[in-house]
Amino acid sequence: LTHSRRAGAAVTGVRGALARIYANPPLFDALVYAAFLCLLAWVALGARDQPYSQYKRNSRPQESLAEIQRAWEVPFMNVSTPQGWFDFMQEDFISLLFPIAWYSGQAIETKDLGFAGDRGPGTLRVMGAVSVRQVRVQINSCSKVFAEDLATLVPWCVGEYRPQVEDQNAFGPLVKGLPRYAFTSDTETSETDFTGLAATYQGSGFRVLLPADGLQATGTKANATIAQLRADRWISRQTRAIIVTLNLYCPTTNYITTVRLLTEFPASGGMWNTAAYRHVSMGHLFLSQARTSTLWAEVLLVVALFGYAGAEANKILSKGFGSYFSSWWGVLEWMIFGVFCAAYSLRYAALEFAKTLAYPPDEQTFVNFDLPTYFIVCWRGLLGFVTFLSFIKMYKHLRFLPFLTRLIKIVFRSLIDSLYLGVAVVAAWVGFALAHFLAYGDLIAEYRTLPRVMMMLWRQALGDLKGADEMVRQNKVLGAGFLVAWTLTATLLLLNLFLVLIVNSFRSTEHSKMENASLFGFLKQKSRGVLRKVAPHRMLIAEEEAAGADAMETETILEREVGDQEDEAERMPATMAEEEERLAVARSKALRRGARREVLLQSLGTISREARVLSRRLKTLSDTDAPVAAAVDDFFQ
Repeated sequence: LTHSRRAGAAVTGVRGALARIYANPPLFDALVYAAFLCLLAWVALGARDQPYSQYKRNSRPQESLAEIQRAWEVPFMNVSTPQGWFDFMQEDFISLLFPIAWYSGQAIETKDLGFAGDRGPGTLRVMGAVSVRQVRVQINSCSKVFAEDLATLVPWCVGEYRPQVEDQNAFGPLVKGLPRYAFTSDTETSETDFTGLAATYQGSGFRVLLPADGLQATGTKANATIAQLRADRWISRQTRAIIVTLNLYCPTTNYITTVRLLTEFPASGGMWNTAAYRHVSMGHLFLSQARTSTLWAEVLLVVALFGYAGAEANKILSKGFGSYFSSWWGVLEWMIFGVFCAAYSLRYAALEFAKTLAYPPDEQTFVNFDLPTYFIVCWRGLLGFVTFLSFIKMYKHLRFLPFLTRLIKIVFRSLIDSLYLGVAVVAAWVGFALAHFLAYGDLIAEYRTLPRVMMMLWRQALGDLKGADEMVRQNKVLGAGFLVAWTLTATLLLLNLFLVLIVNSFRSTEHSKMENASLFGFLKQKSRGVLRKVAPHRMLIAEEEAAGADAMETETILEREVGDQEDEAERMPATMAEEEERLAVARSKALRRGARREVLLQSLGTISREARVLSRRLKTLSDTDAPVAAAVDDFFQ
């Protein structure tokens, strides 16, 4: 019977709690949004489709590429001549991509052929053929018009790459009456645009394929193809870029890695090398290989997202468009919805594009996984951004907690002024970036482009003084002057202005005891009600504490009322006649308030004494044989 009573009381308590939550709209909205954030965190943690609670190197997908990446990226980045590029392809790239012998010198078995690795097969299988594509420009494509008196010195000129001057004429030795190397469009190559340091190159060009079939002779064939390119002088003054593209698959992690090795030949001379990698789970490209839990989490997230958007749309209809968007929270709500829609549009586009690919690809055919993997990478980036915004929006609900109210007020009161300060920061940042670009753009590699200059200045503002020594070496006066002026502006002036904004917001925020409530006190106050429902006969012993808390709260309300009345009195007109009348009214009110306070304090003292008596009687009762809560009233009658 006792257990049934307790169960019934628990059910009643739960129903009452749910009713109180539903009757409190801010609390209900906060709990619903907290559940949405938990679902979002689940999706975000599962976006890599790998164990996120383990820190084992073999559980990280990028580690599957680390061995071969360390083996070929260092020599590739050191290539500085066309001769060096051919040497790298034959001595490093092909030997790593198509190994035929173990480190011991023994031949690789047939089952291990096709796996890339350093001195033996690793964990990465080459998927499809390897694309080696050259982008060329036309002769006399320079934009500058030379003077006639220099025509004998410069009879022709090859300019920078632009789509308008891309060369499409076949070249090379004749084979059956036709040049060996023919132009292929981006539709034929199925490759996409790729941005390097000098330009953005289209997917068209002159392409050669290296087959990736798992045979002992594969490496020999690939080596012979590169040797033929060398003999035909495949690289010339018209060459502006060579892009090597391949796909690697790791069966242990079910990840695909797209690799692009870009070598640029600027019109001004030299060579720039760039290595780019993208790691994407096959489950993000093909639903048949996705984890069921991850898919269900994403489906629930999308459904919750549109449900939340519908609720916000209903608020717009009830409040009105102007009233809804007059608050920053309304703008943030729809910004989050917009980014979510963009993110999952890319997610869907990756799935649809992957359906059009030949999977699994033929070993003699190149299949470009770069575009769907790019969509997935963008989806992750937008999902990360919207996750940040969504957790920031939790402040909308946390501001109702007493111990956070004042802090959130301080932050948001300084937000507008901080935006104005941001405009001043950007103005100074851009001005200093232009100054550094003009002074050092042709002298220091880190200042070659305006975006790189701005990033370098941002790092200097955070304490990373990379490039400062080179500035001073190039020009002792100007370099030192720029460095001192920027660091003073960024660290002293702008940072101090920001601190001033925070301090002013802190001082302007209204002060109250409720806003200064501590977290411990808040939890202690809320826990009393819960414990009182769970164990009434235990909580009766603590009635003295409850009475004390009620007394403190009543005194706080009284003091606040007194303060408000005094503030209102201080704001009254200050003429002589009105001042005398105001003082008389204030004295009479003060006398009445004093009388009320005396009566109230006497009453509170009486309540406190009665509570102590009750506490002692209950302690005596509990030390002997405490009855259940239902018998407490009979005991005192």
